[in-house]
Amino acid sequence: MRGRRTTENEKQSTDRQVVIVKIVLLLVAVAAIAFAVKKLHNVWLRQCIVTNSAEQIEIESGQMVKGELIAEVCKLRNGVNLALLDYAAMREDALRQFPNLKSITFRRRLPNRLKVSIEERVPVARLGISGRREVTGLVTDETGMVFRKRFGTEALPLVREPVTNTLPGKRLGERAMAAIRLLEALRSPEYSELASLEADLRKEDYIMLTLKNDYSRAKVAWSEMDSDTPESRANMHRQLRHLRDAVRTGVGARLWNATDTSVPGKIYAERNPN
Repeated sequence: MRGRRTTENEKQSTDRQVVIVKIVLLLVAVAAIAFAVKKLHNVWLRQCIVTNSAEQIEIESGQMVKGELIAEVCKLRNGVNLALLDYAAMREDALRQFPNLKSITFRRRLPNRLKVSIEERVPVARLGISGRREVTGLVTDETGMVFRKRFGTEALPLVREPVTNTLPGKRLGERAMAAIRLLEALRSPEYSELASLEADLRKEDYIMLTLKNDYSRAKVAWSEMDSDTPESRANMHRQLRHLRDAVRTGVGARLWNATDTSVPGKIYAERNPN
């Protein structure tokens, strides 16, 4: 009996040793694989380093935002590792620093080439201040984003705000956006008689248009004008059609009043143009 127990104990001891050896070998194998993967990863990372930015990084330039400015803001230069860049953060930073940009896209071509594409905002109106003649150099796109562009905007209509709190990188307020929607609608051939040079927001209850054809003016208001909803746009177009029809009568008024929204189609000429 004693010999049998001794044999069984020796067998159990041998089995434990075998298990321990297997575990040790497994750990060694895992460590070796991890080491090899890390080595390969490091080799790969080295392949992603930019050594000649002029050839490896292609940055699209726009009219207002040049490629070298984007390269500077995004720190795209020799020595940068394309695999380690935070492209989402780079995009947010570029859009914040350049309000002129509508979008910026980064496209990698592995391992160490990058193409940067941009889309610039298209200005639809210049911005000015009511009662002042000086040019601010500020413009806005159809979304109300304010940015600077002095050249090539002379033909755009002017939106005059009572005060200018809309600095570059900010968005226009509700009444200014109503003026943008109004001016955009007036670009349609349907309203050729109402094509306007400017929209003045000096008064709180209407927008004062200066018509391009004869420099007459028109006070325009519509229901829910400060809301960009289908109902508001329908109300605006309804009022514009009534105003257009009144102008077509050939009365030759210097000041039209299209502010009464309680009576459909009530458009009349005012004697005092001031």
